[in-house]
Amino acid sequence: MAAGGGDGMWGRRRRTRTRGVRDRVCLILTVAVLVGTAAGCSREPEAPTVISGTVYLATGEPCTGCTLGISTRDHAMNDVGQMTGDDGSYSWEVPGAGRYTVSAFGDGTVEETVDVSAGEARTVDLTFASSDGADRRPVPTGSPETVTSSEVIVGG
Repeated sequence: MAAGGGDGMWGRRRRTRTRGVRDRVCLILTVAVLVGTAAGCSREPEAPTVISGTVYLATGEPCTGCTLGISTRDHAMNDVGQMTGDDGSYSWEVPGAGRYTVSAFGDGTVEETVDVSAGEARTVDLTFASSDGADRRPVPTGSPETVTSSEVIVGG
């Protein structure tokens, strides 16, 4: 028998060596796929979507203990009952992206509607129009990109 014909000792050794290399390559590829899959499953959770801010009286002082409400049609959410802190601040974690209306009830009612992206922390400050209750129209105090012209009150 010829030495390189595949039936002798050299042929078996070559097949065994090839099979061993092939098995190692398959094992390495399997481990790489499993590690890659595990890495994809261990993503960081998304940051919460939060609307927070401060409610002020017309005098500029914080509105302590004002009742707040938040509503949206995007997530069938209508929640009332949170109170502002001693410094007039509040913070509300919302279900996700959407258009939300934040309302404060104290010396009248003031509200502002804002669009929020998923994972965004949005600040919405509200100020009551007067402190004597005579004028209950809202005065939005949010940043210019969150206030629409229909929300601005000019004159009395």
